[in-house]
Amino acid sequence: MNQQTTAQGWSRRVRVLDHTEVALLSKNALEFRNLMSTYDVDEPSDHVTAEGLDVVFAKWLEDRSPQRMSEPKLIAVLGITFGNYLCDLLSMQWAEVTDDAGTTYAVRHETAEVYCFPLEAVKKRTTSREIGFFADVEAAVREDISKSSTKLRE
Repeated sequence: MNQQTTAQGWSRRVRVLDHTEVALLSKNALEFRNLMSTYDVDEPSDHVTAEGLDVVFAKWLEDRSPQRMSEPKLIAVLGITFGNYLCDLLSMQWAEVTDDAGTTYAVRHETAEVYCFPLEAVKKRTTSREIGFFADVEAAVREDISKSSTKLRE
């Protein structure tokens, strides 16, 4: 376990999840393909994209049917799918982060001190109803990693 102090002065403990924990967490992501099918969303390949996540989320917001996935389940499915996507794409890994606000899951870069909280990102947007955010979050994480990598080389 890794103890850090955040920019806000909070104490933060970070524990990287092991393979078994990641596999259990990732079971939620299996339902993403069902959501894509429900909302007639086609990905150009078998790989998840930020754009595909954005489309599914926008269609879920519009869905008023009684079969609509519950908000907590959607947060888990989209958040974990997005986290897995970032892990695969940007050399990130799942971690449990505990600070003064509580404990949550995050993905963190393997070498740079860059974190993303994908479940919290989805939860925030279910309230604000903001669409098109997955690609923006991905771009921000990429930029943070690039800036951090530049600092490491200097």
